[in-house]
Amino acid sequence: MTGVDGKGFAMRRFPLQVLLMLLMGACRSSSTTPAPSPAAARPVQMIPLAGPTAAKSSELSGLAWHGETLVLLPQYADKANQDGSGAVYALTKVQIQDFLRGKTTTALAPRAVPFSAPSIRDKVPGFEGFESIAFSGDRVFLTIESHDKTGMKGYLVAGTTDAALSQIQVDTDHIAPVSPQAPLGNMSEEALVIAGEKLFTFYEANGLNVNANPVAHQFNVALETQPSLPFPHLEYRVTDATPPDDQGRFWVINYFYPGDAAMLQPPTDPLAQRWAPNLAPTHDGSVERLVQLQLTESGVALVDRAPIWLELGPSEATRNWEGIAPLGSGFLLVTDSYPQTLFGYVEAQP
Repeated sequence: MTGVDGKGFAMRRFPLQVLLMLLMGACRSSSTTPAPSPAAARPVQMIPLAGPTAAKSSELSGLAWHGETLVLLPQYADKANQDGSGAVYALTKVQIQDFLRGKTTTALAPRAVPFSAPSIRDKVPGFEGFESIAFSGDRVFLTIESHDKTGMKGYLVAGTTDAALSQIQVDTDHIAPVSPQAPLGNMSEEALVIAGEKLFTFYEANGLNVNANPVAHQFNVALETQPSLPFPHLEYRVTDATPPDDQGRFWVINYFYPGDAAMLQPPTDPLAQRWAPNLAPTHDGSVERLVQLQLTESGVALVDRAPIWLELGPSEATRNWEGIAPLGSGFLLVTDSYPQTLFGYVEAQP
């Protein structure tokens, strides 16, 4: 049965179910663009740096917030300045946000913060630099990598600063050794988180074929060793971590350079199988992603949440992300010297 509307068009009477379906389709078509799938790689917005940190030789190895100031840690912070004195570098949150919001387009020039670690190279045989940094108020903690005649070693040190972050003074009279977890070169305690009065350091290689029983090494703030906690088998490398939230959840950089395949012996990646079976590799099988973990009473656990894969064009070199810090709804990231110093921001997935 048909009728005629006021403009003379014939209108067919549709069943109620069909009308409802049409209305639902119209609502869907008028909504905002759907959120990307969990497997969609996320672009990294680059933030140019000026001054010493822009140089490849700065070899930045960690990021951490001290209040509203972001600290960029050079691997050789004890001799970061051209005159051989020590320094870390600092940017304010406002500086970074102004760039990301388009209020400024000029490269950001971090200020140098004097850094003192007296005789650290004498007290840590085979010293190979600082690998991570974290703050608890005006206390600062750092991990160190070394390679002596017996192999790789990790260390944990503590220090102090002030509210203005005018300097960092490391106590080199109290150094806590951290045993390696696998006989691998250039691998040690690469990440560090603070939870209340507890410190946890994370080894770089925790894959199934290279680390039979990965653990998180635990210390109190006096650097006294506490019982270790189980850590999940996480393939590839773990290179830095964010502070844990009030539920103990934090993010780590999970990075794989294909040239490390013989050393890391990665099997089929279970996270990719679970969350991104159809995600094409960026290039040459490299992996750049962020993975969420959680501190629990029984150990560190993988959170049942998709990793954040970082978008990387096929012509770009693999980026060795070594530092991560939260910012708003995303993360700040920094590389070491490979392929050069890169500083950027990635939005977290919805």
